[in-house]
Amino acid sequence: DSDPKDSDLVKFLKKSSGRFLWYENMLRQDVRADARYNNFQFMISPDGVGASPPFHNSALNVLMFGRKTWFLFEPSQAVHSTKHVLAWHRDDYQQGDAYECVQQAGDIIFVPDMWGHAVISDAFSVGMAHLYNG
Repeated sequence: DSDPKDSDLVKFLKKSSGRFLWYENMLRQDVRADARYNNFQFMISPDGVGASPPFHNSALNVLMFGRKTWFLFEPSQAVHSTKHVLAWHRDDYQQGDAYECVQQAGDIIFVPDMWGHAVISDAFSVGMAHLYNG
């Protein structure tokens, strides 16, 4: 079933990946009939790490542990940056340019199609996300 050299974490992830049935059920609810999800992501983030602004198809983001600050931009204001998220926040972000919210453990953030967004971990965080296509 698994390679004897795998660490306990790798064994857990192989066994658990895709088996979060409540989450998979939630992904299928209230979505257009032609929408499908892909690009499952499992994230471990230390304090001060995150994602610089991208925009893409809609995504569902679950935080299992920790705390993150989100910055959400309407599609007409969406930006893309390759800077480290803290440099982007310090140099380019103007307060009031985005909707801001704090995600706590157990919270779910849904980012609609083509909305720009950036995320900064305010504490060590563990989460998962799915990106929709279609």
